[in-house]
Amino acid sequence: MCDLAGWPPLAAKAWAPSSKSISYLNFLKNLGNQMLQIQQQDRSKGDAALANSLASMGMVLGNELRTGGPIERLVGIAIENKILGQLDPAVTYDFLGRPASSMLAELDQQKQAIRVALTSKEQVLPTLTETDLTSYFERKKLYGEMNAIQWLQSKHPQP
Repeated sequence: MCDLAGWPPLAAKAWAPSSKSISYLNFLKNLGNQMLQIQQQDRSKGDAALANSLASMGMVLGNELRTGGPIERLVGIAIENKILGQLDPAVTYDFLGRPASSMLAELDQQKQAIRVALTSKEQVLPTLTETDLTSYFERKKLYGEMNAIQWLQSKHPQP
C-alpha cells in the first residue's frame, strides 16, 4: 500500500481501497484456493473429468473477476494462474479452447499491463488538478476504473 500523506484529499480518496472490496476479494480468492484443492484431490484420485469440470468453474470465476477493476482483475488472474498451473501446459482443454500455456502467457501479459497502469495511476494522481481529479472520478463511475486509468495514461503519459 502506498503512503497517502501529502496527497491532495481527492487523490488520496481515489487510491484508497474500500475494506468492503478487500473483504469480498479475499473471500473469492479463498474460494478459488478451495476449488484448486478439490481439483487436486480429484486428479489424484484419477477422476480427470471431475477435476477438469472444477478447473472450468474456477476459470469462469477468474474470468468474471477480470471484467472488474484492476485489483479484481489481478485476483482473477491469480485464481486462473493457479488452476492453469495444475493442468498440462501443452494440452488444449475443451473449456479453454487452446493450450493452457497459451492462456498462461496471455494472463501474464494482462497482469503486467495492469501493474503498469496501477503504477502510472500512483504517480499521476497526486499531481492532478481538482478538475482532472473530478474528470477521473466521473470516468471511473461511468466507465469503470480501468477506463479511467487508461484516460490518465493517455492524458499524462509516463516516460
